[in-house]
Amino acid sequence: MRERQVVFNWDVQGTLAADLTRTFSLPEPFIVTHAGGTAANDSSATLALSGGATIAAAAIGDSGAFLFAEPTSEQHVAALTVVTATLDYDGASGTAAAGGVEIIVVCQTAS
Repeated sequence: MRERQVVFNWDVQGTLAADLTRTFSLPEPFIVTHAGGTAANDSSATLALSGGATIAAAAIGDSGAFLFAEPTSEQHVAALTVVTATLDYDGASGTAAAGGVEIIVVCQTAS
């Protein structure tokens, strides 16, 4: 079998005024190796994954510097399982992500 990496990338311009939710799936089994993001400003935004792969809410990077989180254990996700990435735009009622936000989720397949 041949492993390959699949990268999901979402780029959102402007100041966020509500949480951002994106979903993804793959036609083959996979694991999420890490997820993260950045905002152009010094925000309090957090990113979490749920569904077949879980990453608890973790801070994203600020001022264009990426900050990544990894699952606490290797979580095998079945083919066609929908995983949800949720960006809490202001964390715990802190500063909203602004000036452009980028979210990246990296997955590893085994086929």
